[in-house]
Amino acid sequence: MATTSKVYGKTALMAFNKEIDWVGDDVKVMLLSSAYTPDVNNHVHISDVNSHEISSANYIAGGKSLTGEATSYNNGVVSLKANDITWNNTNITCRYAIVYVDTGNPSTSPLICYQNFGVDQICSNSDFTIVWDSGKVVDISIT
Repeated sequence: MATTSKVYGKTALMAFNKEIDWVGDDVKVMLLSSAYTPDVNNHVHISDVNSHEISSANYIAGGKSLTGEATSYNNGVVSLKANDITWNNTNITCRYAIVYVDTGNPSTSPLICYQNFGVDQICSNSDFTIVWDSGKVVDISIT
């Protein structure tokens, strides 16, 4: 599935304020429906977006934790990396994957980025996997 990755506007600010630790925090992926309209300037916490979260068998509210988080820097680009993520044997229809830090409180859980699949992704009684491009959840250009 081809995706477009976007970073939420306050991600860098929250990282510098030590509110986001890509490797040390519980970073999760939440799936949202096509009813969601991204707003990188005004959506800051998961409470700003979770009303559009999908509901489905074998999908737990709040999403799923990433594994294998790492960072890299190359020629003016910071890459946030993680292992691909799979929901097993499920029925899912989603348009967006939201990446965020789970603090245990939706109003303090900062958004990091989102993946826009472009069209609804439909999975029926099978595994739903997000395959990150070259293992990179998102690239952040510094230049």
